[in-house]
Amino acid sequence: MGGVIKLGRINTAGAYCDTWGDISRDATGGILSCQSGVWTTAGKKTGNYVDLGGHIYSYSGTNTSDSTLLINVWGGASTVNKSVNKDGVDGACVNTWALYATVNGFTVAAAADNNPTWAKNGFISFSVPANSNYSIVSDPNPTSGCSPGAFNVVGYR
Repeated sequence: MGGVIKLGRINTAGAYCDTWGDISRDATGGILSCQSGVWTTAGKKTGNYVDLGGHIYSYSGTNTSDSTLLINVWGGASTVNKSVNKDGVDGACVNTWALYATVNGFTVAAAADNNPTWAKNGFISFSVPANSNYSIVSDPNPTSGCSPGAFNVVGYR
């Protein structure tokens, strides 16, 4: 048959291989390639979540992997407990929130609500390419002295 490659040998993902660049298959017919001496599943792999912790004001990280990292951030509410009057409206710093993100110096996400009259939190999500740096800042209503904010970060790869 023309145009077909038939891979006769079955290997297992994660097992040792001695010829880098070789192509094989697993028991279900999935494609494997020999990378750095290990049989590696080709194509889409299942992902997992990584808790990157809770932070106040800022967090910086680096995606050192060879795949894109999806970052989810929620919170951003002020940690300052004081009353404020913004545009003639009485409220509290803890009701304001802000989240900003950069990747390699480019702003990729920005969201905020400086209305101090009712409690709220925010959410942003952004992708970080392989071998890229990223930063997250929570600086709610800084002109009223409401900074810094607190937030949580989860990554998905």
